[in-house]
Amino acid sequence: MLNRRRWLKVGLLGGAALGAAGLVAQWQGRPGWQGSNSPHALDHPPPASTASPWSAPAAGFFSAIAPVLLAGACANAQDTQRVVEGVRVAIAALSPPAQRDMGELLTLLNITPARGVLTGVWGPWSGASHADIEAFLERWRGSRLALLQAGYHALHDLVLAAWYAEPAAWAAIGYPGPPAVHGTPSA
Repeated sequence: MLNRRRWLKVGLLGGAALGAAGLVAQWQGRPGWQGSNSPHALDHPPPASTASPWSAPAAGFFSAIAPVLLAGACANAQDTQRVVEGVRVAIAALSPPAQRDMGELLTLLNITPARGVLTGVWGPWSGASHADIEAFLERWRGSRLALLQAGYHALHDLVLAAWYAEPAAWAAIGYPGPPAVHGTPSA
């Protein structure tokens, strides 16, 4: 049971850890998830119209969590890759502020100290076990912190939307596909 003093200590420690992780990311020349190695990238961010909230670490993260969230529906690596591509397309369609928020979340989840503290996964996502990822997702889903719950739901919804947008997934749920339109309506 956390009393008020311990709660404040944990909050301060967590804030300090996240701040340190942000400084480490800046120091390493990774300003967000644009993939830039330039130490001056923060001075000249790309224009909003060309900024892409996608990177190899983001793809690796979604490759790791998609099979867990889909609970076996992804039968092979090709299915997982289609889901990851669908997530990329879905994120690209988000508003710029939503893309920025998703970018910040994925950046945080790819900084080792922050990832370890927030998810319990201390190594790279590619090496995380199914059980470790499942435990992280379950902790976030049931968290008392609304921010972690929102993060879980954003990840969950992106992955499931990408999966169910795939024609290969439709048969499993009995969806015959969109209706065929024959001809044009009469005026």
